[in-house]
Amino acid sequence: LRVVHDDLVAVTGLDPRGLDGVLNEAVVEQLLRVDRDLHGYAFRHALLREAVYDDLLPGEQTALHERWAGVLQRRLDEDATDAGLAVQVAHHWYAALDLPRAFSASLAAADAAQAAHAPQEEMQMLERALQLWARVTNAESVAGCDRAALLERAADAAFDAGDDDRQDAFSKAALAAVDSDGHPQRHAHLLSRHLPHAPTLSAEEFLPGMDRARAALPADAPSADRAWTLWKLAQWHHMLVHVVAADLAAQARAEAQRVSDREVESFAVGILAFAQAVAGCGELDTGLGLLEEARLLAVEAGSERAHMFYRLSLSELLMIMGRFDEARQVCVEGRERVQRYGQIRTHAKIWAVNEAAALIALGHWDEALALTEHLLAQDLPHFSELALSHLRAEVLTYRGDPQAPDAVAALD
Repeated sequence: LRVVHDDLVAVTGLDPRGLDGVLNEAVVEQLLRVDRDLHGYAFRHALLREAVYDDLLPGEQTALHERWAGVLQRRLDEDATDAGLAVQVAHHWYAALDLPRAFSASLAAADAAQAAHAPQEEMQMLERALQLWARVTNAESVAGCDRAALLERAADAAFDAGDDDRQDAFSKAALAAVDSDGHPQRHAHLLSRHLPHAPTLSAEEFLPGMDRARAALPADAPSADRAWTLWKLAQWHHMLVHVVAADLAAQARAEAQRVSDREVESFAVGILAFAQAVAGCGELDTGLGLLEEARLLAVEAGSERAHMFYRLSLSELLMIMGRFDEARQVCVEGRERVQRYGQIRTHAKIWAVNEAAALIALGHWDEALALTEHLLAQDLPHFSELALSHLRAEVLTYRGDPQAPDAVAALD
């Protein structure tokens, strides 16, 4: 934790000369170090900071947080785009036990984090706001939405942050917050967008929810939610290599065109491209042409998710075509892109899976093994860990490595 000198002046209330004397003593005694880039100070060790804080009485801690919140809030009012500062303000209002201000500050911090492509921080701030929802008055008015909508947004942030467990929890809570009988279309909207990741579910887990969504979204009333429902069905069948995926993707595209939703249309065209290339008598170039349509739609929609899906599909189609060098380059560029958007844990790992597959196809086994082992040592979503474990076992088997039998056995 680093603090600016001018902020310390405001928080302590000491005259500048008196504060300088206290700070100089703390620096000499090796408690603080000077941070010249910040024009401020930092504790030399986190344990020192914790010890000093723990020595304060509870009332003193609360008052200190209140003073810090006020000082930082004034700075934030001058630059509301500073996501890091917004998170600090929310933290201090919460620690000061000023729950109304903590609630509004958490929402503002979530907005700033979203604008800064910091999904982990956005999710944490939304979770704090949800914790405070029942403890503040007029929460819906302050948030500008109901609790179900805030849960839905938290699920989106968790997805971008790569936190599968939190995404699932937020999605289930959002669905539970909406009465399916009293508000069937709202419930269908949540099913179409937030039923847990389709390819990971069995037919018994996935299809009933999609059937309920389709029943609540009649074909004679075109909607983006119906287009998303059809696409989600197409995606599930596509992952299982079911031929019906192409028909569902075509229906999703037609529905998206009716309501001018370019984002879901881009996703649908991505599946159509694969159906054309793989199932359509090997019309690979036609598939590439459709993927270019998907890219243009993603750009028009301004959707980073759609653009990522396009590039993933492109890398996989290039692999099918035997253009392994190009596939690898698409993966490298994809990993760099998602890092800029704060989606490293989820999406960068997906790119790495495809990159490792391309390296194996190119015969670059050492590079593939180094990449897979580096990533397997990290915290990964389950599906990425499983895919990378398979690829690692594949490389070890090709090389005749003594570890190969154990690596293969571990896959069971």
